[in-house]
Amino acid sequence: MMLLISQFNITHKYNLLFLILVGIVFFLFTVFIYRKTIPLIPSFLKKILIVLRSLVLILMLFILFELTFNFISSFKTPPHIAVGIDHSASMAVKDKAGNRPQVLSAVINDPVFFTLQNQFVFKYYTFANNVNPANIDDSLSFTGDVTNITNSLQYIKNDLAEKNLAGIILLSDGNYNKGGNPIRFAEELGVPVYPIGIGSPEPVPDIAIAGIEYNPYAYINESTPVHVTIRNMGYRNINLPLTLTVNGEKKLTKMINLPPSPSEIKETIDYLPEIPGNNKLVLSFPSQADELSIKNNFRTIYIDVFKAKLNVLLFSGGLSPDISFLKRHIGSSDRYIVNTFIEKSGNGFYQKNENEIDNADMFILLNFPTVHTSPSILNRLLDKVKTQSIPLFIILGKNVHPPKLSLFNEYLPFKANIDKIKEILVFPVLSEEGKNDQVMHISSQNNTALSAWSKLPPVYITHQINQLWPNTKVLAFYKTAVTQKGLTDNNPLIVTRNTGKQESAAVFAYGIWRWDLLMWGVNNDEDVYYNFVNNLLRWLETKQEIKPVQIKTDKQQYNFGEPVKISVEILNESFLPNNRNEIVLSLKHNHVTENIIVNKAGENRYEKIIYLDRSGDFELYLNNEKTTLYTDEVNKTLFSIGEYSSELSNTRLQKALLEGLASTTGGKYIDSDSLFILENTLSGNPRETYMSNSVEFWNNRIILFCVIFSLTLEWFLRKKKGML
Repeated sequence: MMLLISQFNITHKYNLLFLILVGIVFFLFTVFIYRKTIPLIPSFLKKILIVLRSLVLILMLFILFELTFNFISSFKTPPHIAVGIDHSASMAVKDKAGNRPQVLSAVINDPVFFTLQNQFVFKYYTFANNVNPANIDDSLSFTGDVTNITNSLQYIKNDLAEKNLAGIILLSDGNYNKGGNPIRFAEELGVPVYPIGIGSPEPVPDIAIAGIEYNPYAYINESTPVHVTIRNMGYRNINLPLTLTVNGEKKLTKMINLPPSPSEIKETIDYLPEIPGNNKLVLSFPSQADELSIKNNFRTIYIDVFKAKLNVLLFSGGLSPDISFLKRHIGSSDRYIVNTFIEKSGNGFYQKNENEIDNADMFILLNFPTVHTSPSILNRLLDKVKTQSIPLFIILGKNVHPPKLSLFNEYLPFKANIDKIKEILVFPVLSEEGKNDQVMHISSQNNTALSAWSKLPPVYITHQINQLWPNTKVLAFYKTAVTQKGLTDNNPLIVTRNTGKQESAAVFAYGIWRWDLLMWGVNNDEDVYYNFVNNLLRWLETKQEIKPVQIKTDKQQYNFGEPVKISVEILNESFLPNNRNEIVLSLKHNHVTENIIVNKAGENRYEKIIYLDRSGDFELYLNNEKTTLYTDEVNKTLFSIGEYSSELSNTRLQKALLEGLASTTGGKYIDSDSLFILENTLSGNPRETYMSNSVEFWNNRIILFCVIFSLTLEWFLRKKKGML
């Protein structure tokens, strides 16, 4: 960057000739008064005093005439070229175009880049899960489990916003699986993109388990379906044995007939649970000749298995469509028996068999209790919750009576000091915790759940929640309109709470039947309502012991390359560690243990995100030698990382997409063996920027300082020599 002064001028209030004449007079007057001094002083000191006095008089004259110096400066910024390097897992494969890491290395080190450095400034970035500035000499590890081209382009543009960005060279196979189609974003980019395709557009022979859909909860001797999507790329019609292994024991094998490539089929395996608890299921099939990768030939899932049928007792504060929909969906499962207590408008219930309260395994309170609810019924419910830790599912309605609901206060996920507000329509929005919570999942894919919840119609809210209990988890917030942004903790919609002895959940809205009925006519096949109610009830019935120090991961099963989010929550301050800023955990894998430092992220909470470069089963627990907690009640957590990466589900070079990206932005697609085209394709000129500055003598602190300093120095010198 070169700075030049291109223009200079002076402005003033009065006539410039008059200013010059007065300046000359002031100078001559100063010379005259210092012509003879008493006492006599050396000639050099006399010259200094003349200069100081003249400077003061001239500066004051400049101030009086409001003299202003105006500068217009310019500087040139050389054109910059950003190079985005894809280091996701799909960039590590070998196909008909060769070994991709070797091809990528050859491209980066091609002489054309060194030639172009005479004209452009190059900035390098790597992208996969995240985007990071890089150095050309950095070694690359191709372990990213996603490719987000849109995010990489946005990041580069923002990072070089103050620079003269002339273009972006994109080294990638174009297989994006996050962030949406980059061509749509590229229309707003305003910078030409020059994709260099890495890989071959021809399919590499590979058979993969591309996806699994399953219910994370099941019951002994009740068959549950596991839907397996199998993809055939590069093979003819083939028969394969699909094997199900449970907890290391082979359970069944099913022969699958795969149509010729390219094809994808969905097969269903019926899993019959035999043992309660957390069951590890592995689905696999044998590898084939010349297959791209055997890491996607098997997938691991976990299913929680429970016992027996449960009696669900639904209390409602009046007739409501929600009753019919809840009863129909809950009753459709062989897992539950549903009975209802519907309160009359005056007093009492339409059906009343109080013996059912004694046999209940779960209570659903829909718009209940009301101002008319009998205290005797409430006391029986409360006693049942207290003595048997019965789970509670609360659905707030407009007739709920907060004072009576407060009897259950310590067993609710919120405090019952709620306020009545004007009825409003609200839309659900998943929280960050909700996106990864099994209760909110409608399939095994997180993005499917997020999309499905965003399509739901609004429901009604008539109460403001003022306070949640500390160990309550918010799974969804609400917004009052589709366009609203900036959600806060003040508007929770769906919450859960586990105290270690009793589970509870709440939906702070009514009319949730709309999530079912109003979706029938819009080609909706996700069935959010059914899956949500089913998952929530199964979570409520799960008895989990909560220890005062909780070590958790955001999921139990990860794809290779996915980030593992670790959190440590201390529910009792008296158990805090000796060093309150960090906690040291031990991570065990295949008899090898390493330390993980988890830093403080909030009050009594510690968090850490780690990336592991190996697959298998992992155990995470407190390192007692490095961290001292004043309790032994600390849980361990288990999680698994599969060798399969979703990046490997499609590894072909997406040449058409990269060509479209280049065309949309005004760039050009270039093959990896035609890099010489870059020299005549890249264009960019230095950008000249102008800045104007002014020095106002009458309004400048430095000028005032010079006047005061000169006067002070003159007085000091005169005083030292004893001058009159």
